[in-house]
Amino acid sequence: TADSAQALGLKWAAASGGGAYTLIETKTVSGDTTASVTFSLSPAIAPPNSVFVTFSGEWDDTQELGIQLNGLEDSTYNEYGAIYKPSALSAIAITNDDHWDFVDNGISSNEHGFASGLYRANPVTELLEGSVIGGGNVGWISVACHNTTASQSNIDEVKITTLSGSKYIRADSEISVYKLSGS
Repeated sequence: TADSAQALGLKWAAASGGGAYTLIETKTVSGDTTASVTFSLSPAIAPPNSVFVTFSGEWDDTQELGIQLNGLEDSTYNEYGAIYKPSALSAIAITNDDHWDFVDNGISSNEHGFASGLYRANPVTELLEGSVIGGGNVGWISVACHNTTASQSNIDEVKITTLSGSKYIRADSEISVYKLSGS
């Protein structure tokens, strides 16, 4: 806020409202490991609102983490962007996959990293879309995503998964889901 009594003419002030982000839930993998972490969103998140997802933790070697929305596990996920693994920066165009990449280092034996993604149901096309940026010990990813399954007017489920029955998200990994209020 403006304050002429301050040296720079500005003073920090508490936000006047609740803010745009509302934490829905945080889950921490405890004990052993798990192949996926699922969040059920009730009420579902509908336009103009979006879902913001964060991950921080570790997962088994050479395995990407994927995200699936609304229980869709079919080949309707498409993504475009860039991925960096040591010695290689690549443009990616992946179509007809069963997930969107959430974090994909895919080269280390001890993967650890972070990612955040913003997803929404497009009110005009009724398709799911989003973007993600993430990184870790051996690389990073930045992609835009869309799903071709029709009539998706909201988001009612978020699933972070290793996409493999033999690879796991490790203990102490933390995943949070937020509602981002639109205008």
